[in-house]
Amino acid sequence: MTAMRTGISDICAFDRLTFDRDEERRWRAERRAREEQRLREERRWLDRPTIVGLSATELRKAEWLEAMRWRRRVESICALSRLTFAQWLLLHSTERLIEETKDAVIQVQIAARIELDQTTVSQLVRRLEARRLVDRGGDITGKAWRVVLTDEATASLRDLDGPIESTSTKASADEEKAYSNVRSSSIHAGEVWQPNPTGQ
Repeated sequence: MTAMRTGISDICAFDRLTFDRDEERRWRAERRAREEQRLREERRWLDRPTIVGLSATELRKAEWLEAMRWRRRVESICALSRLTFAQWLLLHSTERLIEETKDAVIQVQIAARIELDQTTVSQLVRRLEARRLVDRGGDITGKAWRVVLTDEATASLRDLDGPIESTSTKASADEEKAYSNVRSSSIHAGEVWQPNPTGQ
């Protein structure tokens, strides 16, 4: 009888392990699919009509420089809430992920969304947890941290939404001006950007 109970226990444990592995594989596949969809959307946002006379390199430089200017403006706004840009980015992106999944998210998901390595994300989460802006706990597999925002973090994000959206709108206008300036300088330098006919 003891041997039979032991055998049944072993079978149940094996079934749970198999279920956990299958569930984890399914979950990882769904997460990859969501991030791939997100990347496709971001590429569409960044698509621009061909600008005759503008080299691709100068275009990307202009985008990068404008992004750095936008970051500095956002940093100055976040400083009022004693947040760094990276901390705001993590909180904001975590909130979006939670809205998408309707559940707490693990640090690997956050790292994939904001394109930072997991060590950096872990350090950021620990600092935010110390300030009681996030809560975290182990997931069902015991292999990852699940992260949720606290009410204080949500309130801080709402306070920052308006100013950051305002400065982002201004950044869009400045960006168009920057493209115009880059286009003029490229034409004077005799540079011409010919788009890839395959669209790749």
